[in-house]
Amino acid sequence: MTMNIAKVKIDKQGRITLPDKFLKGNDIDTDAWVIIKPVYNDSNACKLTFNNKEYYSQTKGKIVIDGVDGG
Repeated sequence: MTMNIAKVKIDKQGRITLPDKFLKGNDIDTDAWVIIKPVYNDSNACKLTFNNKEYYSQTKGKIVIDGVDGG
């Protein structure tokens, strides 16, 4: 059985808002980048990875996912 961390709705613009307690409890900055990756063999799941602004500066303003420049 899997534990749910949060339950959020998608708004009309396709956005989700993560609870403040989740962000603070996991030491995630509000200006962090969120990388969304697929979960293999599960079309209803994805993995969220959070990277802070230090990561953003190290990649010279580009998002790099698994060695591929994402913009």
